[in-house]
Amino acid sequence: MYEKGSTVKPLSASNFDRILAKTSQPTFVKFYAPWCGHCQSLEPEYERAAKRTLGIAKFYAVNCDEDKNKPLCARYNVQGFPTLKVFTEKRTKRGTRRSVDYQGERKSSAMVKFARSLLPNLSRKLASDELDGFVASTELPKAVLLTDKKTTAELWKGVSAHFDRRVEF
Repeated sequence: MYEKGSTVKPLSASNFDRILAKTSQPTFVKFYAPWCGHCQSLEPEYERAAKRTLGIAKFYAVNCDEDKNKPLCARYNVQGFPTLKVFTEKRTKRGTRRSVDYQGERKSSAMVKFARSLLPNLSRKLASDELDGFVASTELPKAVLLTDKKTTAELWKGVSAHFDRRVEF
């Protein structure tokens, strides 16, 4: 259903936890079956939402018809198709990302709006006299955005969520 070159990336039981652990960006996961008519009709909207949120959200798909993925689909209580789960930046005590069932409209505009509403701001605002202390504070690499804007840009939030725990913002 999602071919090589698609903005929606396939996931499987073997890479699911590893891929989701790499980012804190809002992450949609579509659990589907290739024969499902509703899954097929959702495909263009899901792909469009993925393209419209490049850099701020991730979109993946799990084929629940494949035997290797059936335990993963059961783990997330997939009862029907398509099932959309959204993984937030919030983590469990074990460090895995929390998920919520996406109950919104199955249109790209609604999924984009929902993804944007979940985008965390993992960067912090610094006064000019705090910059030296920030740079020297930990062993993590640092990223600094110099701006006179009052609000944090959506793309900067997306970048900070993508590199969460690997770069300090």
